[in-house]
Amino acid sequence: MPSPLYMGARPRPICSRYLEDGSRCANSTGHADGWCRQDGCPGFTRSSQGEGVEKTYNYSCLVNPAPCPLDSYDASTLDVSRRDLDRFLEAHGTGEVKAEAQIRTLAEDLVNERRWSANEDGWVRLAKVGFLLVVSPDLFTVVDYRTSHRERTYAQVRVGVPSRFRHERRKRRVRRIARRRHEAFAAVGATYSYDVEQRLLRVVFSGGRRFEIEGRRPVSTMSAGEWETVVDRINAELGIVLTADAEHAQAIPS
Repeated sequence: MPSPLYMGARPRPICSRYLEDGSRCANSTGHADGWCRQDGCPGFTRSSQGEGVEKTYNYSCLVNPAPCPLDSYDASTLDVSRRDLDRFLEAHGTGEVKAEAQIRTLAEDLVNERRWSANEDGWVRLAKVGFLLVVSPDLFTVVDYRTSHRERTYAQVRVGVPSRFRHERRKRRVRRIARRRHEAFAAVGATYSYDVEQRLLRVVFSGGRRFEIEGRRPVSTMSAGEWETVVDRINAELGIVLTADAEHAQAIPS
C-alpha cells in the first residue's frame, strides 16, 4: 500500500515574483516562469527597479503573411545560447530554468503571431513590443536575445503591466512641477493651500490679499491648461505678474 506521504496532492510552488512595493508575492503558481498571474501581482522579477531608465528603441517585426520557417513546436523546443541566457538573466533576473521557459514562450508566441523576418543567409528574426530573438539558420538555437524593457518580461508587457520606471518618472515630474509652481508663488510673495474636501485652492499674498478658485486639483497635479487658468485669473483679478507655459511656471515680480 502506498505510503500516506505520497497519497496527498503535491503542493504547488509559491510565486517567485515581487509586488510593486517590493514585497514577495505569496500566491501559489503552476506556471513554468514562476509568476502566478493573479490579481494584485504584477510579476516583477526583482524587489526594486534598480538604476537607470528603460531604453527608447523598440524591436518589432511586421506581421509576415508568408509561412515562418519555424512552427510552434520548433519554437517551444529551441536551445538557448549561454550568452543569451546570461543576457536574459541580467535584464530580468529569475533562474536559468525559468529564463529558458520564458524565451521559448516568447519565441512560440511570435511565431504564432507571424512576427518574423529572415535574411538571405537564413537567420530568423522574431520581434514584437520591444523584444527580439534571433534564431540560427539550422532553426535549433536562439543566438540573440535583446529587449528595450529594463525590468519587465514579455509576459508582463503582453498583459499590460506598467513599468515602475514610468511611475518613477511621473513622480519626479510631479515633484518638479510642484517645485516650480511653488517658486512662482513665492516670487510674488504668496503662499497657497488646497482644501481637499471643498476642492478649493486658496492663495494668500503679502499684504493680506487673498485668491480662491473652486473645482481644481492640487497645484502639483493641475494640467497645464488648469494652471494657466489659475495664472490668468490671478493676473486679471489681482494685477499680479505671473506667467506659465505648457510645462511649468515662472514668476516675474511686479
